[in-house]
Amino acid sequence: MRKIILTVFITAILSIAACAGFYAWYIAPSAGNATQIINQISHGDLTVLTQFNAIGDLEGYVVQSTQNNSQNIIYMDKQQHYIISGTVLAADGTNISAQNYQTYIAPQSASLAFNYLSNISYIQQGSANAPHQAYIIFDPNCIYCHRLFDSLQPFIQKGSLAVRWIPVAFLKSSSSGRAYAILSSKNPLAMLIQNETNFNENTEDGGAPPLNSPSSAVAQQLKNNMAFLTETQISATPAILYKSKEGIANLISGMVSPDKLGPMIEGFGTCF
Repeated sequence: MRKIILTVFITAILSIAACAGFYAWYIAPSAGNATQIINQISHGDLTVLTQFNAIGDLEGYVVQSTQNNSQNIIYMDKQQHYIISGTVLAADGTNISAQNYQTYIAPQSASLAFNYLSNISYIQQGSANAPHQAYIIFDPNCIYCHRLFDSLQPFIQKGSLAVRWIPVAFLKSSSSGRAYAILSSKNPLAMLIQNETNFNENTEDGGAPPLNSPSSAVAQQLKNNMAFLTETQISATPAILYKSKEGIANLISGMVSPDKLGPMIEGFGTCF
């Protein structure tokens, strides 16, 4: 899973990292409740929306930026000595952070996302009459997006799945250029396929040649796609947005195991 680190969270994380030892022995004994601690350590940049039991000695907190309303999950031990921002794994390798995201942020994000789709730009692959449909958010330099792209091709080619690929750019300085190249192409799908066919897994670079001087219209398209992430609280790529056969909006963040793709796609309804 590729996390989008927004400016406000960089500020908060750097603050935590810079004073973690100091915080543990000085701030915690006098800080009071966890909400006050998070507010203090982030310099007022984060508001606590939800608190939940995470795993072991950790409490989870859904926090929202006061600057741009983006949401994330951070953790604190019950003794209030440490704050953890990042991926929390169980001993068996289970991604606890991903599970918590799916429970506490993804449902609201999925519902919001379908309200904002009219403002985004995408590249459609597959027939609009396919029985299973999804929107997938990707960064051209995201290796997990690339692997998902490859894994989905058999389903698309046999006509059971159609995908609208939504390019965003945050992983590398070349991500924007590659997104611009795809959106600017006379044949965006061909350029997307080129990006994935020539993807360099060793360096995690897409195969589309970056375009650094896009038209103002294309620059606005990518800007709108990035705003879409912020508005909907989607914080990782790849992100799969779909509606169930019952019409319920769903969001899956991160790479899906290849052996689970078939059953997952069978749960997709139509959403185009």
